[in-house]
Amino acid sequence: MRILVVGAGGFIGRHIAIEAARAGHEVVACGRDTAQLRFMFPGWKITHCDFARDGLEDWRQRLQGVQAVVNAAGVFQGDKANSLETVHVTGPRALFEACAELRIQKLIQISALGADDKAKSEFHLTKRKADALCLTLAESHQLLGWTVVRPSLMIGMGGQSTALFAALGALPRPPRLAAGRWELQPLHVSDLAYGVVILLGREGPSPRELDFAGPKPMTTDQLTHTLRRWLRLPPAGVFTAPEWLLRCASALGGHFFGALSRQSLDMLARGNTACVTPLKGTLHWLPRPLSEAMAADPSTQADLWHARLYFFKPALRTGLALLWIATAIISGFVYPLEKSMAMVAGLGVSESHASALVYGGAALDALLGSALLANIRPALVGVLQIIAMLVFTVLATMAVPQSWSDPLGPLLKNLAVLLATLTMIALEARR
Repeated sequence: MRILVVGAGGFIGRHIAIEAARAGHEVVACGRDTAQLRFMFPGWKITHCDFARDGLEDWRQRLQGVQAVVNAAGVFQGDKANSLETVHVTGPRALFEACAELRIQKLIQISALGADDKAKSEFHLTKRKADALCLTLAESHQLLGWTVVRPSLMIGMGGQSTALFAALGALPRPPRLAAGRWELQPLHVSDLAYGVVILLGREGPSPRELDFAGPKPMTTDQLTHTLRRWLRLPPAGVFTAPEWLLRCASALGGHFFGALSRQSLDMLARGNTACVTPLKGTLHWLPRPLSEAMAADPSTQADLWHARLYFFKPALRTGLALLWIATAIISGFVYPLEKSMAMVAGLGVSESHASALVYGGAALDALLGSALLANIRPALVGVLQIIAMLVFTVLATMAVPQSWSDPLGPLLKNLAVLLATLTMIALEARR
């Protein structure tokens, strides 16, 4: 069977695509970043799509020769170009309509547990709207193989939730979220992929909606400590992080971590559990307990590093940004101008040029620091900061060579800042 996987470059989509190919199906990987897809799936058929732009005719062409479609495209936090409404509703509508028109017999819409009549978050509400569109078309065109799959919290390497809970588990004392009363039913992403492939291969009608969840509920405490054990860290005590504190932290944390936003906390507080009896009855199979699934994919030293650097990454970027901004303020407004000009005079420049160098340097520091604080291409900004720091160090050495022997080490400290900036660039670089 030829299967078109939309969102094949994403966390869920790539696992479904790989599992379907392993089962002997011909998979067409579909997504916005075709260069990334070719890198991920060498030798596969790759096709481009863009939910923000594609219409019915675009999908008619892509669906030629396709027997099944999996829509695994989704975002937890949208942006101007690809809002939640665009990615979850507007774009899929054209895909679903084309599939119905061409009578594609098998379609799996990957939704989310919680996208029901009690949904409150924008993520769940937009997923619910897409699910309704999908099911309405399935009924009106009598397409019996269309199913809305609602997975619970997804765990697996590369997942945002996995990264957050592993980082919490790697702390010396993992936090107990809201007294540990929130319940989840986490599902390993490889089990979701396996179940979806079984569903695609079933003969006869498929259930219109199917919840996918782990075999048993667990608290957030249990999830955190399961990932701590996966990282091969010894048991540790906990400290309770009350819900009001988590709410306050999410106002800032959501800016740095999508999995630590107010929306994600609302979803955790609501609960994320489901009855697995329909899943077992449909597929004659149940996902593995999370600890068993994680044990089948052992952690490495790199996973432990990632967990321990999770909170350090934005802290390092923010600290460096504040350092540059503070340096700009001190250079331009706090430190006596005549002293700064006296040091610059060692370069043999005129008084007006010395003043321009002092204020120009402060302005550059402020600009680079502000860009880093706003998280605007931080890796590139880090490179520019290193260049500026090296130029400053050379000029300072020429103007005031005795600075190298200053007991406060104003130039020697640049070596530490250089190493910190290189570390930040390594952490922030996407490729």
